[in-house]
Amino acid sequence: MPFLIVFPLNLLIPQLRKIKKTKNFLEDLKAIPIGKWSIIAITSYLQWGLFGVGLWAMEQAFSLKIEMNIENLVSYVYSFARAWVSGFLMVFIPNGLGVREVVLKDLLVEVGQVGSTTAVLISTSYRLVIMAAELGWVILMVLVNRRQIEKK
Repeated sequence: MPFLIVFPLNLLIPQLRKIKKTKNFLEDLKAIPIGKWSIIAITSYLQWGLFGVGLWAMEQAFSLKIEMNIENLVSYVYSFARAWVSGFLMVFIPNGLGVREVVLKDLLVEVGQVGSTTAVLISTSYRLVIMAAELGWVILMVLVNRRQIEKK
Protein backbone atom coordinates (compact mmCIF):
# COMPACT_ATOMS: atom_id res chain seq x y z
CA MET A 1 0.00 0.00 0.00
CA PRO A 2 2.69 2.59 0.81
CA PHE A 3 4.20 2.00 -2.63
CA LEU A 4 0.94 3.12 -4.21
CA ILE A 5 1.56 6.47 -2.55
CA VAL A 6 5.34 6.70 -3.07
CA PHE A 7 5.44 6.57 -6.84
CA PRO A 8 2.80 9.26 -7.47
CA LEU A 9 4.39 11.49 -4.80
CA ASN A 10 7.84 11.10 -6.27
CA LEU A 11 6.45 11.92 -9.72
CA LEU A 12 4.40 14.84 -8.44
CA ILE A 13 7.18 16.67 -6.56
CA PRO A 14 9.14 17.77 -9.67
CA GLN A 15 5.91 18.83 -11.38
CA LEU A 16 4.83 20.93 -8.40
CA ARG A 17 8.20 22.66 -8.30
CA LYS A 18 7.51 24.09 -11.76
CA ILE A 19 4.54 26.05 -10.41
CA LYS A 20 5.69 29.49 -9.25
CA LYS A 21 3.38 29.61 -6.21
CA THR A 22 4.69 26.32 -4.81
CA LYS A 23 8.36 26.77 -5.69
CA ASN A 24 9.27 28.39 -2.35
CA PHE A 25 7.44 25.76 -0.32
CA LEU A 26 8.88 22.79 -2.17
CA GLU A 27 12.43 24.05 -2.61
CA ASP A 28 13.93 21.66 -0.04
CA LEU A 29 11.51 18.80 -0.66
CA LYS A 30 13.12 15.84 -2.39
CA ALA A 31 11.76 12.59 -3.72
CA ILE A 32 11.69 9.86 -1.11
CA PRO A 33 14.02 6.96 -1.94
CA ILE A 34 12.31 3.63 -2.42
CA GLY A 35 14.71 2.04 0.09
CA LYS A 36 13.47 4.30 2.88
CA TRP A 37 9.86 3.63 1.96
CA SER A 38 10.61 -0.08 2.01
CA ILE A 39 11.91 0.16 5.58
CA ILE A 40 8.86 2.17 6.64
CA ALA A 41 6.50 -0.31 4.98
CA ILE A 42 8.19 -3.38 6.47
CA THR A 43 8.23 -1.97 9.99
CA SER A 44 4.61 -0.88 9.63
CA TYR A 45 3.53 -4.37 8.55
CA LEU A 46 5.56 -5.86 11.40
CA GLN A 47 3.85 -3.51 13.86
CA TRP A 48 0.38 -4.54 12.69
CA GLY A 49 1.42 -8.19 12.89
CA LEU A 50 2.59 -7.68 16.47
CA PHE A 51 -0.71 -6.02 17.36
CA GLY A 52 -2.47 -9.10 16.01
CA VAL A 53 -0.23 -11.41 18.06
CA GLY A 54 -0.88 -9.21 21.10
CA LEU A 55 -4.62 -9.55 20.60
CA TRP A 56 -4.26 -13.32 20.37
CA ALA A 57 -2.13 -13.29 23.54
CA MET A 58 -4.81 -11.24 25.31
CA GLU A 59 -7.34 -13.93 24.45
CA GLN A 60 -4.94 -16.51 25.84
CA ALA A 61 -4.76 -14.49 29.06
CA PHE A 62 -8.51 -14.96 29.40
CA SER A 63 -8.00 -18.74 29.19
CA LEU A 64 -9.28 -19.02 25.65
CA LYS A 65 -7.16 -21.66 24.02
CA ILE A 66 -7.24 -20.63 20.39
CA GLU A 67 -4.38 -22.02 18.32
CA MET A 68 -2.17 -19.61 16.43
CA ASN A 69 -1.95 -20.32 12.75
CA ILE A 70 -1.64 -18.02 9.76
CA GLU A 71 -5.42 -17.82 9.26
CA ASN A 72 -6.01 -16.80 12.88
CA LEU A 73 -3.11 -14.34 12.77
CA VAL A 74 -4.58 -12.65 9.71
CA SER A 75 -7.98 -12.52 11.43
CA TYR A 76 -6.53 -10.90 14.56
CA VAL A 77 -4.46 -8.40 12.56
CA TYR A 78 -7.53 -7.54 10.50
CA SER A 79 -9.71 -7.18 13.59
CA PHE A 80 -7.30 -4.85 15.35
CA ALA A 81 -6.55 -2.82 12.23
CA ARG A 82 -10.23 -2.37 11.40
CA ALA A 83 -11.04 -1.37 14.97
CA TRP A 84 -8.09 1.05 15.07
CA VAL A 85 -9.07 2.69 11.77
CA SER A 86 -12.70 2.95 12.91
CA GLY A 87 -11.59 4.76 16.05
CA PHE A 88 -9.19 6.95 14.08
CA LEU A 89 -11.93 8.03 11.68
CA MET A 90 -14.13 9.24 14.53
CA VAL A 91 -12.41 12.62 14.60
CA PHE A 92 -14.90 14.14 17.04
CA ILE A 93 -14.12 11.50 19.69
CA PRO A 94 -10.63 11.78 21.23
CA ASN A 95 -8.50 8.86 20.08
CA GLY A 96 -11.66 6.97 19.08
CA LEU A 97 -12.26 6.17 22.74
CA GLY A 98 -14.99 3.56 22.94
CA VAL A 99 -15.40 3.22 19.18
CA ARG A 100 -12.33 1.03 18.81
CA GLU A 101 -13.45 -1.18 21.67
CA VAL A 102 -16.99 -1.66 20.32
CA VAL A 103 -15.75 -2.51 16.83
CA LEU A 104 -13.08 -4.85 18.23
CA LYS A 105 -15.66 -6.53 20.48
CA ASP A 106 -17.95 -7.19 17.53
CA LEU A 107 -15.10 -8.54 15.42
CA LEU A 108 -13.85 -10.77 18.24
CA VAL A 109 -17.30 -12.28 18.60
CA GLU A 110 -17.24 -13.11 14.89
CA VAL A 111 -13.57 -13.97 14.36
CA GLY A 112 -12.41 -15.14 17.79
CA GLN A 113 -15.45 -17.26 18.53
CA VAL A 114 -15.83 -15.72 21.99
CA GLY A 115 -18.89 -14.57 23.86
CA SER A 116 -19.91 -10.93 23.90
CA THR A 117 -18.99 -10.39 27.57
CA THR A 118 -15.54 -11.91 27.14
CA ALA A 119 -15.00 -9.88 23.97
CA VAL A 120 -15.80 -6.67 25.89
CA LEU A 121 -13.24 -7.62 28.55
CA ILE A 122 -10.61 -8.48 25.95
CA SER A 123 -11.08 -5.33 23.87
CA THR A 124 -11.09 -3.04 26.92
CA SER A 125 -8.10 -4.79 28.49
CA TYR A 126 -6.18 -4.59 25.24
CA ARG A 127 -6.85 -0.85 25.02
CA LEU A 128 -5.58 -0.42 28.59
CA VAL A 129 -2.44 -2.45 27.86
CA ILE A 130 -1.71 -0.36 24.77
CA MET A 131 -2.30 2.88 26.70
CA ALA A 132 0.02 1.69 29.47
CA ALA A 133 2.70 0.86 26.91
CA GLU A 134 2.34 4.27 25.28
CA LEU A 135 2.57 5.96 28.68
CA GLY A 136 5.69 3.92 29.44
CA TRP A 137 7.32 5.12 26.22
CA VAL A 138 6.42 8.73 27.00
CA ILE A 139 7.93 8.48 30.49
CA LEU A 140 11.06 6.84 29.10
CA MET A 141 11.51 9.57 26.47
CA VAL A 142 10.99 12.33 29.06
CA LEU A 143 13.68 10.76 31.25
CA VAL A 144 16.07 10.37 28.32
CA ASN A 145 15.44 13.96 27.26
CA ARG A 146 16.08 15.23 30.79
CA ARG A 147 19.32 13.31 30.99
CA GLN A 148 20.48 14.77 27.68
CA ILE A 149 19.62 18.30 28.82
CA GLU A 150 21.50 17.79 32.10
CA LYS A 151 24.61 16.66 30.23
CA LYS A 152 24.73 19.94 28.30
